[in-house]
Amino acid sequence: MISKEAAASVILDPEIYDRITDDRCPKIHELWDDEYYGGFVGDDLVSVATFERFEDGVKVHFQVLKEYRLYARPLFEKSLSAQSGAVYAHIPACFMTTINFVKHHGFKMVKIEPKAYLKYGEHHDRHLLKREMQCPS
Repeated sequence: MISKEAAASVILDPEIYDRITDDRCPKIHELWDDEYYGGFVGDDLVSVATFERFEDGVKVHFQVLKEYRLYARPLFEKSLSAQSGAVYAHIPACFMTTINFVKHHGFKMVKIEPKAYLKYGEHHDRHLLKREMQCPS
């Protein structure tokens, strides 16, 4: 785990914060108390994952700094490795590369929530995807 201050250096990065918030989300300057898991390239913190209880499992939130996205695949798998059971991801349809990314990691479509995401005044569908994880060994 990493501190919320360290996590903020990734989550509050302007490019990431713009991607993870919709038009209804107020600007925040500090993160909530949560468990944050960091992904590193060398000594550099480049990704953050959080997990929240959701339905019969957890929902993953995973962010990678833009300049390190070529490392996203192994960082994402590592962040999921301690999970067992159902892991969900909510992703707006305007981020098809992200939807394809999680599908590549074994997530399957559960449902599409019509016009659930508002960005720059446009409504977008939001996809709910799910992956069943095996118990870590």
